[in-house]
Amino acid sequence: MPIRITRVYTRRGDRGETDLVGGERIRKDSPRIEAYGTVDELNAAVGVARAASSTTSSAGCRTSSSTSVASSRRRPRRRRPAASA
Repeated sequence: MPIRITRVYTRRGDRGETDLVGGERIRKDSPRIEAYGTVDELNAAVGVARAASSTTSSAGCRTSSSTSVASSRRRPRRRRPAASA
């Protein structure tokens, strides 16, 4: 069963600001915070799409179709010329 956090007390109150990693305070309605939320939602959508498009290989391992796309972008190996006898 998941744990639910229903209340968080910071002892500062909510003045419409949030802390950033460096300690800077920024308004919650700033474009930067909005962009963080948008990127987070996009990341979740990409995860759902990847999970929906995954296939099972012959070994029974789940592989994503993006793996095969990435491997198809690699340059083919150059073969060394056969040594002459």
